[in-house]
Amino acid sequence: MEYIRTMKKKHDVLLIFLLGTIFIIISIVLPFLLGLDHLALLDAVWMSRLTQLTNPLMLAMPMVVFIDTVLFLPLYIGAFFIGEGISRMLSARWLSAVIPALIILTINVVMEFYTAASYPLTVSKILLTVGVVILQLMDQAFLPLRSKVFQFVLYFLALNWLNMVTWLTPYGLGTESLEARLKNLAEVFSFDYGLNIFSIMISLFLLFYLAISIYLGRIKKQSELEKNQAEHVRLKMAEARSGQEVLFLVHDLKTPLTSIQGLVSLIELKVDDKEIRSYTEIIEQSISSMNEMISDILFEKMRRMVPVREILNTVESERLSGSHQKLHIRTSAQMPLLYINKTRIVRALINLINNAFEAVANKQEGAVHLLVAETKDEVHFSVIDNGIGIPQEHLDKIWSIGFSTKDSAGAGLAFVRQVIEAHHGRMEVRSKKGDFTAMKIILPKGEKRLDEDLDCG
Repeated sequence: MEYIRTMKKKHDVLLIFLLGTIFIIISIVLPFLLGLDHLALLDAVWMSRLTQLTNPLMLAMPMVVFIDTVLFLPLYIGAFFIGEGISRMLSARWLSAVIPALIILTINVVMEFYTAASYPLTVSKILLTVGVVILQLMDQAFLPLRSKVFQFVLYFLALNWLNMVTWLTPYGLGTESLEARLKNLAEVFSFDYGLNIFSIMISLFLLFYLAISIYLGRIKKQSELEKNQAEHVRLKMAEARSGQEVLFLVHDLKTPLTSIQGLVSLIELKVDDKEIRSYTEIIEQSISSMNEMISDILFEKMRRMVPVREILNTVESERLSGSHQKLHIRTSAQMPLLYINKTRIVRALINLINNAFEAVANKQEGAVHLLVAETKDEVHFSVIDNGIGIPQEHLDKIWSIGFSTKDSAGAGLAFVRQVIEAHHGRMEVRSKKGDFTAMKIILPKGEKRLDEDLDCG
């Protein structure tokens, strides 16, 4: 499962990085293709000057905002994407703010030498860069990428409209050639006041929309946190209640087992038949095994050192007794000790083996293998089958309580994962639909876990 998550994360990061690169390439190429000399905007300016009418000017101003957006927005979106991708890859949120700022400033400085009319490093561009940094530094990691991009687009448009406000020209906003000429004409025609009010109103509307978007995002985050906490508490309460009920039931099993054990002892005293005695010995062994299982369940957190060979022998005797199914077991030469609750680990392994045999049930040459290997500090149990496999879209769901691809309660794999994690281990799964499934249990070696428990004690 961890492998699947890692691969999915790498795929997402690569896609984000690729999109960011494409946007930046577009932002570099567009000024050469759509320079102001290729547009009819200057015609509107000259028409306003010659006719002394403001109507062409009114048409030109939204066009300037639109063209600025088309020319420069891809650079900021591309830098935004690349910063997001790198920060996810390195798990460092601060990089999502620093990387875009460096990319934007570097490209502006470099491009100024080639397209000075299009890429001067103005106050507006500095404010846009600051906007990227602020939006990324805000606690919005929970937001999907499209929501962050939407918020930045609102900020970008709001700032572009502020560039049209003549009152802000002394502060460095709207100083590029075409914007400056449009604002000069507006002042000549005494249209500057109307232009300022109109531009400010649009900008305020966009900023208000941005604030609402950020606020709603935070409310959604808080709502999801509260919902997750409530669900977590509910599951914990249900788990505690069901666990307590199981303990009571298991404890009550001791009474009939004691009665059976007494009757078996009585039979051994009364009957001298060798065949019957062999049966009573088997019954006593089963009762002893049941008592051990009950003790392990009642005292779940109690651990003891158990050889791997003993675990495998128990799995074979319990899972395959009286069965025609063949489990192929392969182990390493060394058989280390594990510090575990034996009953629960055995049940976890049997659960995986049962699932594997079900997966190959309708296959003529179906086979199930149990491979045991070890590393320096760990022991790996791999249950591998060549059965029906698991669809990729289900790999993240199989550990959830209630999820099942069969007509069952869907608690088996959730139990396995719970047991393994309680033993400070982990689970891994690989599968291909129609081909194979490999479930791996990884547990720390007994000496390592015993030393850690003694240190904690």
